[in-house]
Amino acid sequence: MNVARARKWIVRGGIVAALFYTPIHSVNPASRLALIDSLLERGTPEVGDSRFFNRLDMVFDDGRFYSDKPPVLALYSTAVVAPVHGPLRFDDGVAGKVLYWLVVASASGLALLALVLVARALHRRVGGRLPWTWLAGAVVAATCILPFARTYNDHIVEAAALFGVFLLLCARDEEAGRARALAAGALVGLCWLLHPLVGTVAALTTGLYFLLRGAGGAIG
Repeated sequence: MNVARARKWIVRGGIVAALFYTPIHSVNPASRLALIDSLLERGTPEVGDSRFFNRLDMVFDDGRFYSDKPPVLALYSTAVVAPVHGPLRFDDGVAGKVLYWLVVASASGLALLALVLVARALHRRVGGRLPWTWLAGAVVAATCILPFARTYNDHIVEAAALFGVFLLLCARDEEAGRARALAAGALVGLCWLLHPLVGTVAALTTGLYFLLRGAGGAIG
């Protein structure tokens, strides 16, 4: 890679990295962040003492408050940022912003990248020749995923997983098999852990696809 090309990648990477931060104005991400903060700071899922505590997206049980969100995404983020916790803590200073950026970039940011890569794979499957940078711009500009990519939520992660399922279901006949079904099932299972309602709908529709495909093969 020459210097000019490397400079372009650095500039593009800097622009993308700058996107993965937005102030926390919603109790939805705050509920998940409260769990991360409590696990890192106090080693407990009880969130009553967290700076992100709120009385909306919480559950109260036996005199304690807990996040009402499925815990998988928060547990993943806790594992990601645990190695840098200490020097970086959730506070009102720069360190807190950097830690929050790491949380968002490693969850929503990676999901956005996965969406672009799956779109690229689908584009190539139909014989498209649009450069991937233009395709990435189209995916971001023509959809509502960018606002979700800039904050901490499960929706964009679910979208990436389900888009991956769609890519697997579009595989050619010679690519079909148990591995494809297992991969699709794993992604649907991930969606269910992230959001049971989304996962249930995805499981029903994906299962229906395989049933219809099997019935079609049997008839043929």
